[in-house]
Amino acid sequence: MKSITIYTDPSHGWAKVSLTELHKLNIADKISTYSYLHILKNDLFAYLEEDCDLSTYLKALDAKGIQYKFKTLSTNKSSKIRSYSRYTLGHNYINPFYNSDKPNEVNLNVL
Repeated sequence: MKSITIYTDPSHGWAKVSLTELHKLNIADKISTYSYLHILKNDLFAYLEEDCDLSTYLKALDAKGIQYKFKTLSTNKSSKIRSYSRYTLGHNYINPFYNSDKPNEVNLNVL
């Protein structure tokens, strides 16, 4: 069972998902600029906004038969996620972080 961490502040929430996983699910180009990107421990993560992008992700998991559960971490202050870079990969992008020599790794040297 996949565990999905949801981060919330008083007005919004985001699910933390690796960019590699979004790429493997073929949905990296379907995520909006309402989500965020952030490097953490040598991997690039998307923080999918709860209203639309999280739904896109969950539908992709459902289509693959992947079961999931949620773990929620909340703050009563504005989340630091709001200070991360906007997710701007958008439609028709070529994933610059995807390493074709090592398909399970993300290439952070392009940043």
